[in-house]
Amino acid sequence: RPNHLSKALMLLKGGSAYIFFKHHPKSRLRLPNGHLWSAGGCATTVGYNEFATVQNYIANQIIHHAQV
Repeated sequence: RPNHLSKALMLLKGGSAYIFFKHHPKSRLRLPNGHLWSAGGCATTVGYNEFATVQNYIANQIIHHAQV
């Protein structure tokens, strides 16, 4: 992973964890080692799909996954 992507992921995970724990301080006790995020990261894309197709998939995930 290029360095700028690693930095972006670090800032995203660190910032979101900070905000989450600021609003939910007791939740740290229920998480493994008190960490919100696991080490590392994963980035995926939706490829060349139309925006409406992706938007429809996200809106209907519960229905889609309930059928499996």
